[in-house]
Amino acid sequence: MRHTILEKKLMQVAALLLFAVFLPVSALALDFSAGGGLSLNTLFVFAEYSGMSENKSATGFGIHAFADATYAELSGGIVAYEDTTYMRASLLVKYPFEIAGTRVFPLAGAEYRWNLDYDDASTLVLKGGAGADVVLTDRLFLRPEVLLGYAFLTKLEEDWIDA
Repeated sequence: MRHTILEKKLMQVAALLLFAVFLPVSALALDFSAGGGLSLNTLFVFAEYSGMSENKSATGFGIHAFADATYAELSGGIVAYEDTTYMRASLLVKYPFEIAGTRVFPLAGAEYRWNLDYDDASTLVLKGGAGADVVLTDRLFLRPEVLLGYAFLTKLEEDWIDA
């Protein structure tokens, strides 16, 4: 699915509005935490254009920081793949509940990725998945998350398709 530049700008504005709306709401929540972590990211590309198809994958490693409230998680960081590096910011909403003393939660939201190596290669990614807070001590917890995302075409990708 191809998007015009106007549609992409509207998606970017929508993502910024989500940040603006949910950030004050999350700051008022009673349960607040902040931290950082490491991430392992796998990127799968499935594309068809001009009668050709392309399937590839890449693995990247990242570092991030997050601010978390009961129903929202705001994070930012850097992810490096073999051929490119992204700076990213995301806002995820969640609905936590307890299972056997562990807080688990579905996640949904958006992430914007700024490509640091190529012009016109930044993109908006819609994400969904699940996570858990495994309490280790009163002040320390482990938070595994599994997220899937759908990335919209970048301007650079649209130009390749049009060529």
